[in-house]
Amino acid sequence: MQARIKIEKFCYSADSEVVLRDLDFSIEAGQIYHIMGPSGCGKSTLLAILSRDLPAAGDFSVFHGDVSGLDQFSGVRTTQDPQMQLAAATVIDELLLAPEYHEPDALTAINRALESAREFKLTHLLEKDTHHLSFGQARILGLALAWQYRPKILFLDEPFSGLDKTYQNLLSQVIQKINSEGCTVILTHTSSIFGGRIISLNPLSSSEISSAPEFPVVSATGPIMGESLDWPTRNGEGKINFRVEPGEMLLITGPNGFGKTQLLQRLARISDFSSGRFEFAGKCAYSPQSPDQEIFSGTLLDEILVGSNEDAGTAEKLADFFQLKPFLLQSPILLSFGQKKRVSLIGAFLRKTECLLLDEPTAGLDPANRHRLMLCLSYFIKHGGIVICATHDPDQFNEFKPKLLQLDALNNP
Repeated sequence: MQARIKIEKFCYSADSEVVLRDLDFSIEAGQIYHIMGPSGCGKSTLLAILSRDLPAAGDFSVFHGDVSGLDQFSGVRTTQDPQMQLAAATVIDELLLAPEYHEPDALTAINRALESAREFKLTHLLEKDTHHLSFGQARILGLALAWQYRPKILFLDEPFSGLDKTYQNLLSQVIQKINSEGCTVILTHTSSIFGGRIISLNPLSSSEISSAPEFPVVSATGPIMGESLDWPTRNGEGKINFRVEPGEMLLITGPNGFGKTQLLQRLARISDFSSGRFEFAGKCAYSPQSPDQEIFSGTLLDEILVGSNEDAGTAEKLADFFQLKPFLLQSPILLSFGQKKRVSLIGAFLRKTECLLLDEPTAGLDPANRHRLMLCLSYFIKHGGIVICATHDPDQFNEFKPKLLQLDALNNP
């Protein structure tokens, strides 16, 4: 079976910018499709239109086109932020939600939930609270939920974002297994193709970006350091020791679920270490892995300036550098995940702190905006700032010659 897709125009309101225009392609049953393009070009919007989540009843969007050919497919869509889709208290409760409605008795429902857990290697997490899952663990759980009742088509929004190499390989294998059973898979990407057909939106510009704009940096007067900080490992308690001097970068690495985000939050003093010695005389700005956790202002400009005493001119300069200037007076809620990520990072740069704590800062960014981020980090470090990043891809930061803190290699006492 084949579905012809034609989108002449889509925008979120009659007086807003056109998001998608002049698309014409076909979807063939049983194939894998990659929607490619820079962040903010409309990949997530196209996915929502294909899954029939847009236009939504009662909204003000304008849509001219025809996607009715997809009515022959039953489909399920996952979002870029998997934690936004979780509703139950624990992983097993989440896996039981659909079976409790679909199955004839409790035993069959439990068996269906456990089958999903085994297929997606989630059995060791069954009793874990869903709000304690790492971003990557939540993403795998979201895919397990989407596949429980074998839809004919899966719409996956940036499914590899936030996953370590092991989980990326697992997800690639699972997607190809799902596809081998006849399921059509449509997923969005900014990079990393493992096979399939490509739907390209706004190919990336080849223009060179050579330097970051000036922004205020407070030089750190001393190191940020931790000594004998207790930290849970798979085999018990380990000890964390690190020291990062002004003008240096530290990368926190480790598989999904090893506590990279939790460690950053403790460095930001959102929570405390149970023992050991942690010292830093300056202030830190924290940018979370999921930008939706902190966005609440009415406009993008107001959001960027939260916690900053900078004037709007500096904010506008960085917004223009990160290709966000056209959206300054719009609600940040309407932005794509990658655009929201850039908003969060710009806000961190503008807070005039000596240390940046960045959780997976490149997640959701296309190559051009990853390059812009690296230029800003270079500027920050050159002027005496300290950068600490949690990442699954340390090779991206090789130019900074960073120190490494590998949470999966901690020595037990």
